[in-house]
Amino acid sequence: MRTYVSASAPYAIAVAVLLSGGSYAPALAVGLGFGAGRALTPALRRLSGDGERWDDFLAARLSGMTVVCSVLIAAAALTVRQ
Repeated sequence: MRTYVSASAPYAIAVAVLLSGGSYAPALAVGLGFGAGRALTPALRRLSGDGERWDDFLAARLSGMTVVCSVLIAAAALTVRQ
């Protein structure tokens, strides 16, 4: 199954892990985190019971979530680098 990824962060993290030259553990952690994140969004929308209201809730908070995720990605990149 193909999926559309609307952000470049997963690709940036993949390159960082590839260039780190470390063990397979960071790559596994990144893959599991990405997969969990991709699965969590539709699961939460489905569990909300009202997909339209959930979409509105997400849209209102998307910019703040982007900042938080960017900080987490930067922290992860620094951790992989060490």
